[in-house]
Amino acid sequence: MHESNTKCCCCSSSTSILLSARHLAHMTDDETMFLLKSQQVLERKRLVSETLLNGLVGKRFDRPLAFYLSNTDRYLRSLAKLSRDRIVSQA
Repeated sequence: MHESNTKCCCCSSSTSILLSARHLAHMTDDETMFLLKSQQVLERKRLVSETLLNGLVGKRFDRPLAFYLSNTDRYLRSLAKLSRDRIVSQA
Protein backbone atom coordinates (compact mmCIF):
# COMPACT_ATOMS: atom_id res chain seq x y z
CA MET A 1 0.00 0.00 0.00
CA HIS A 2 1.29 3.46 -0.88
CA GLU A 3 1.69 5.99 1.93
CA SER A 4 1.15 9.67 1.43
CA ASN A 5 4.02 12.11 1.77
CA THR A 6 1.70 14.77 3.18
CA LYS A 7 3.09 16.55 6.22
CA CYS A 8 1.11 16.94 9.43
CA CYS A 9 -0.04 20.48 10.19
CA CYS A 10 0.92 20.36 13.87
CA CYS A 11 4.13 18.36 14.11
CA SER A 12 5.65 18.23 10.58
CA SER A 13 5.76 14.45 10.60
CA SER A 14 4.47 12.38 7.73
CA THR A 15 0.82 11.61 8.20
CA SER A 16 -0.17 8.04 8.84
CA ILE A 17 -3.02 6.08 10.33
CA LEU A 18 -1.55 6.66 13.78
CA LEU A 19 -3.39 9.45 15.56
CA SER A 20 -2.14 11.22 18.67
CA ALA A 21 -3.80 13.50 21.19
CA ARG A 22 -1.83 16.38 19.65
CA HIS A 23 -3.40 15.72 16.26
CA LEU A 24 -6.89 15.42 17.70
CA ALA A 25 -6.44 18.66 19.65
CA HIS A 26 -5.91 20.55 16.39
CA MET A 27 -9.10 19.24 14.81
CA THR A 28 -12.30 21.21 14.81
CA ASP A 29 -15.34 19.71 16.50
CA ASP A 30 -16.77 18.82 13.08
CA GLU A 31 -13.53 17.12 12.00
CA THR A 32 -13.39 15.16 15.23
CA MET A 33 -16.99 14.04 14.88
CA PHE A 34 -16.37 13.01 11.27
CA LEU A 35 -13.33 10.97 12.29
CA LEU A 36 -15.18 9.20 15.09
CA LYS A 37 -18.23 8.45 12.96
CA SER A 38 -16.14 7.21 10.05
CA GLN A 39 -14.33 4.75 12.29
CA GLN A 40 -17.57 3.28 13.66
CA VAL A 41 -17.76 0.95 10.67
CA LEU A 42 -14.86 -0.95 12.27
CA GLU A 43 -17.24 -2.00 15.07
CA ARG A 44 -19.14 -4.13 12.55
CA LYS A 45 -16.78 -7.09 12.72
CA ARG A 46 -18.89 -9.47 10.68
CA LEU A 47 -19.33 -6.97 7.84
CA VAL A 48 -15.65 -5.99 7.76
CA SER A 49 -14.52 -9.62 7.97
CA GLU A 50 -16.85 -10.64 5.14
CA THR A 51 -15.64 -7.70 3.05
CA LEU A 52 -12.04 -8.81 3.51
CA LEU A 53 -12.95 -12.42 2.72
CA ASN A 54 -14.84 -11.34 -0.41
CA GLY A 55 -11.78 -9.79 -1.99
CA LEU A 56 -11.20 -6.28 -0.67
CA VAL A 57 -7.50 -7.06 -0.30
CA GLY A 58 -7.29 -9.86 -2.86
CA LYS A 59 -6.80 -13.57 -2.32
CA ARG A 60 -4.28 -13.15 0.49
CA PHE A 61 -6.73 -11.90 3.09
CA ASP A 62 -5.42 -13.93 6.03
CA ARG A 63 -2.91 -11.40 7.39
CA PRO A 64 -5.14 -8.32 6.96
CA LEU A 65 -8.04 -10.19 8.57
CA ALA A 66 -5.89 -11.33 11.48
CA PHE A 67 -4.56 -7.79 11.92
CA TYR A 68 -8.07 -6.32 11.90
CA LEU A 69 -9.47 -8.88 14.35
CA SER A 70 -6.56 -8.57 16.77
CA ASN A 71 -6.30 -4.75 16.75
CA THR A 72 -9.69 -3.18 16.13
CA ASP A 73 -10.98 -3.24 19.71
CA ARG A 74 -7.82 -1.66 21.11
CA TYR A 75 -7.80 0.94 18.32
CA LEU A 76 -11.43 1.91 18.91
CA ARG A 77 -10.90 2.12 22.69
CA SER A 78 -7.84 4.32 22.16
CA LEU A 79 -9.73 6.56 19.75
CA ALA A 80 -12.63 6.89 22.22
CA LYS A 81 -10.20 7.77 25.03
CA LEU A 82 -8.47 10.39 22.89
CA SER A 83 -11.81 11.99 22.06
CA ARG A 84 -12.91 11.97 25.73
CA ASP A 85 -9.58 13.51 26.76
CA ARG A 86 -10.03 16.18 24.09
CA ILE A 87 -13.47 17.07 25.42
CA VAL A 88 -12.18 17.27 29.01
CA SER A 89 -9.21 19.45 28.01
CA GLN A 90 -11.52 21.89 26.21
CA ALA A 91 -13.80 22.28 29.25
